[in-house]
Amino acid sequence: YYYYYYYYYYSINQYIETMNRPEDAAQFITVSDPVQHSEGMNKYTSYRVDVRPPPSPATTTTANPSNPINNNNNQNQTTGDVFQNTIPSTVLRRYSDFLWLYTRLHKERAGAIIPPLPEKQAVSRFSTSFVEERRRHLETFLQRIAVHPELYDAACFEMFLKADDVVFQNAKNDANSNVNVNVNANANAN
Repeated sequence: YYYYYYYYYYSINQYIETMNRPEDAAQFITVSDPVQHSEGMNKYTSYRVDVRPPPSPATTTTANPSNPINNNNNQNQTTGDVFQNTIPSTVLRRYSDFLWLYTRLHKERAGAIIPPLPEKQAVSRFSTSFVEERRRHLETFLQRIAVHPELYDAACFEMFLKADDVVFQNAKNDANSNVNVNVNANANAN
């Protein structure tokens, strides 16, 4: 009996893991290379966030042809179209930066459903398994934003993905900042 239960459970989990998820269309955004830093008593983990132009436009559209209210003259811009001309960028971000993005999206796109962030953890937050699990969840968080029809073009999302450290820290520190800073100029400088 136990064998059949295990086989059934394992088969179902494998099936669920291989199902296509909406965020799979945003594989051009990755979170990798967690590195632990110590600054005195302050210890944190930073993650490398890479954005590469997608190989082809994603299928998520901002216009819904069946909804005449949201369909502006068949303007059918896709998530992939927005990122298609993206200059590749790599930035280092820590959990508090992801939290800033989450909070900022709530302000910029009030009423939109924001994907969840992994929760903070005080104990064992530097264990290898926890850091890897958090990395996967942070990557999923960004990929879900990239395919979300109300969030993918938010100014704070572009800032998070492309701004250099100085510009990004200035935006974070200024609670009333105008996030529409030209981050492309900074990306070209790198």
